Amino acid sequence: MARKPMQELRDQVNETVHLSIPDGLDAMLLIDRVDCAQNVRTFSPIGDRSPIHATAIGTAVMAHLSPDEIEAIIQRGLTRYTENTITDPEALRAELDRVRERGYSLNLRYYRPVVCAIGAAILDSQGRPVGGLCISMPASRYVEQNEKIWGGMVNAAARKISVG
Repeated sequence: MARKPMQELRDQVNETVHLSIPDGLDAMLLIDRVDCAQNVRTFSPIGDRSPIHATAIGTAVMAHLSPDEIEAIIQRGLTRYTENTITDPEALRAELDRVRERGYSLNLRYYRPVVCAIGAAILDSQGRPVGGLCISMPASRYVEQNEKIWGGMVNAAARKISVG
């Protein structure tokens, strides 16, 4: 169900598209990927786990969790992976508010120092997050002017996959 929207999104932006699901409240688990045709691209192996608070897919999912679930993640501690990782609880809460407002999340070198991503949550019929998509690219190709356009595109692709 997700493969065709992922391929369409990849073809629109010529960047790698990831599909991940929550692995508890700890991490996101990469379950599918469609690679772009670029010579230099991001790569994460299927089965890779990434921190929920430091990735585009993770923060997209977090934005749709209950306040208690968000607080449980924050209380465990927000590990710093790069100088850009959001580790302040108030800053993370504010970022999750922005994700809800605009409909997509950002990873501006939060987890890996040379990777950026734009993500959106996949929701079930009750509005609970069951996964997420992201456009993943080398930081050298991230263009701020594309953010709203690509954010809308990843959000639209996630809605095609969402149930309900």
